[in-house]
Amino acid sequence: MSAQETEPTETEPAEAPSVARPDGADPRDRFHCGVLVRLRPGSGTGVVRTGTGREVEFALRDIRLLGGPEGVAGLREGMEVGFDLGWTSRGVRVTMLKVF
Repeated sequence: MSAQETEPTETEPAEAPSVARPDGADPRDRFHCGVLVRLRPGSGTGVVRTGTGREVEFALRDIRLLGGPEGVAGLREGMEVGFDLGWTSRGVRVTMLKVF
């Protein structure tokens, strides 16, 4: 090891390896696009309409929210969102929302 190269110490964490994709896309940005059409904060549920017009429900307590500095309080009906789907005990549901 040369004098210019140093090993990471306990105070200096090693950088996480980057995952290069051939298409240059970030895998975190691979979401379906839709619109938040209904939001019921009282019951903790909402509905996203997909690009094909299908409406998919979600429970606020069961989703992971990305983006948006205000968190759940920043969600508004009519806003464009990215979303991911997953199978739950109640069928297909939104499992992740990303605010653009």
